[in-house]
Amino acid sequence: MQPRQKILVIDDEEVVLDSCLAILASGDYDTTTATSGEEGLRLAAELSPDLIFVDVKMPGVPGMEVLERLRAADPTAVAVVITGYATVSLAVEAMKRGAFDFLPKPFTPDEFREMVRRGLERRVEVLAQARERAAAESPGPHPGAEAGPMAPIPCRVLGRWDETYDTVSLALDPPPGWSGFRPGQFNMLYSFGIGESAISISGDPADSGRLLHTIRKVGRVTESLAGLQRGDVLGVRGPFGTPWPLGYSAGRDVVVVAGGIGLAPLRPAIHELLANRDRYNRVLILIGARSSDDLLYPQEIQEWRGRFDVDLQVTLDTATGGWRGRVGVVTTLIPRAEFDADQAVGMVVGPEIMMRFAASELLNRGMSPSRLFVSMERNMKCGIGLCGHCQAGAKFVCRDGAVLGYDEAETLFQVREV
Repeated sequence: MQPRQKILVIDDEEVVLDSCLAILASGDYDTTTATSGEEGLRLAAELSPDLIFVDVKMPGVPGMEVLERLRAADPTAVAVVITGYATVSLAVEAMKRGAFDFLPKPFTPDEFREMVRRGLERRVEVLAQARERAAAESPGPHPGAEAGPMAPIPCRVLGRWDETYDTVSLALDPPPGWSGFRPGQFNMLYSFGIGESAISISGDPADSGRLLHTIRKVGRVTESLAGLQRGDVLGVRGPFGTPWPLGYSAGRDVVVVAGGIGLAPLRPAIHELLANRDRYNRVLILIGARSSDDLLYPQEIQEWRGRFDVDLQVTLDTATGGWRGRVGVVTTLIPRAEFDADQAVGMVVGPEIMMRFAASELLNRGMSPSRLFVSMERNMKCGIGLCGHCQAGAKFVCRDGAVLGYDEAETLFQVREV
């Protein structure tokens, strides 16, 4: 006999809990309820439920924190956020942080049953993937290894959301054997029947349950990738490339400069810096965008800015949408930034002209070219130095980069084909 699937509902409204219990009474489930985040976390640790419903707004430990602590304790946890209509935007933010889906209040019995069905199906998939990853980490060949580095591995889209009018993020099921990535690395994403493109991994390195990519629509392949929906399949190869020098940066000031879509490849490094904040001296994050409509991850930026141990500045080329912050290109933030240039490390990503001028400003401040790093993830076709498309002299950007010290990258900037 198969064990009954366990469902935990965490909500401070008794009427909601009673409704959930009544709806599931006819099903073959073990259903438990909790009236607070603290109680829900305790029960989740005791019961290891197959599906968890979490109310967003609760006194004490709020739903967002409950979600984060659930996933930190068990990366295979499948959680659905319950939200009132007024907080749907918050629920979408919760999905970006790992929630499987959200259920608006008030919901009908059929809507709740359908969410339970989908959530439990997802739990089965997540546990199967965890077993595959565990098997892949054991001695012996990894699944798909015999196909070679040029063969994309099919992965399913778990979620999709718009970041800006021309940029989307895709959350993917990691491929079998996936053992994580290092900030700064990229994957080759393949849209079947269309083509392949190098896309930075833009998620939190600590989130092992999904693979996040932020894609700007600039051509046929990226248009196709950005048009994928949840449940669609694409091909993944990787991860490839050199990481940001976070270990080398320990004990130093770190200056992160991001222009436009350049924030995406720097986002994992920012997560790593903030998760291990005590390892670094000053942390400065300087962000620029053309307008408020082009600014990536505004809610996350607001959270980073609220920290007392980070100096975060944002500037827009043009003040639009009621913007009341700084106006000007991102390089204008560098002369007034407070850091010790004699020992600081710089990490810069953006359009090539922006990286040139940002590097110039940092060098003018006294930063050594050997401690200044940029990403040259562009014009790559294969990711492994096979096709030669990104070759410049003795260098292959995909094999020797994409993160490079500016003392190396400066000469590559002068090669028009790269």
